[in-house]
Amino acid sequence: MSNQKQKTISTRVLPDVERFLLASFKTASAGLTICANAFKAISETTGTIDYNKTIDDLEILDQIRLYAQRELKNKFTAAEWKYLIDSLNGISIPAQLRCSQSVLIASVQDSNSFDNLATKWGVEMSPFISNLDSLTGAQVDAIYRNVEIYWERSLEERIDLGGWIESIM
Repeated sequence: MSNQKQKTISTRVLPDVERFLLASFKTASAGLTICANAFKAISETTGTIDYNKTIDDLEILDQIRLYAQRELKNKFTAAEWKYLIDSLNGISIPAQLRCSQSVLIASVQDSNSFDNLATKWGVEMSPFISNLDSLTGAQVDAIYRNVEIYWERSLEERIDLGGWIESIM
């Protein structure tokens, strides 16, 4: 957040937009501020202020993620997914590294060195690492996204780890 003094503005929104803002951000003002800041950051990164292009880009990203998710089907065993979920719990990967196989592999190897996750989950490390090394950048992102989705679930939902893994395999 910059040290600039914030300015109050008012705007009109449709009732369904207000419901979305309240449900997602607690207050409409906070939601509009977050959305405006996010769009500003995206436009600075992409060099465009064309919101239709930005929406198109986000839809393309969503399709790439869905495609990568489908490509991951049957690529890992249930034990390997458990390893990934355990290994990547709580880590934050910057956008610049999110598609890097080597960063993912280093994290997985560190988890085994420090927490002995291969023994805990019954994973053979050599074929697991080879499999990770064969992933595309989009597939690496899909792994991070799957793990994030798992840990964002409520505690009650996380109890059924096996059922959740089946749903993504």
